[in-house]
Amino acid sequence: MRALDRLLALVAGLVLAGAGGLLVVEAILLEAGRPPWLVPRHRWDQDLRVLAWDDMTIRASSVVMIALGVLLVGAQFVPRRPLRLPLRGRPGRTVWLSRRSLQRHLERVVSQDPDAETGRARVGRRRARVDVSVVARADRRALAPRLDETGRRTVDQLGLVRPPEVRYRYRVAKARVR
Repeated sequence: MRALDRLLALVAGLVLAGAGGLLVVEAILLEAGRPPWLVPRHRWDQDLRVLAWDDMTIRASSVVMIALGVLLVGAQFVPRRPLRLPLRGRPGRTVWLSRRSLQRHLERVVSQDPDAETGRARVGRRRARVDVSVVARADRRALAPRLDETGRRTVDQLGLVRPPEVRYRYRVAKARVR
């Protein structure tokens, strides 16, 4: 589905950029007093008498269309976080782990530590970042190496083909009111 989305966005972006570019070229040809290139202006002029081709709104809308087209095409080149992470399996068999499962697993591992209250994980292509809420009385200098080792061991045990680097960000948890 993501491949289809990207293909449709690419086609829409190219169409919008091409239409905006054609509009700019036709406006320039009109200003120069030359005949139309692709758009049959003489027929369209009869229907659109109220709006001239050299109007500023036409130029502004074509610039906006070109910019939107370039943005849509450029957005397709930004890599997204993977939905699935490949695991080492038997030869000839592909096994995957969902990104969301790994996030939840890292959050559970963090929440099992007595000095950590909660954890919130985000897994990308190369890195996993875990935001840890630390109990106020906890020693962060002792907690950091312990969680680093636990996270590294957890990711290694899963057998990912390209295990993400696990990084932690710590903050003191707010006191709960009972």
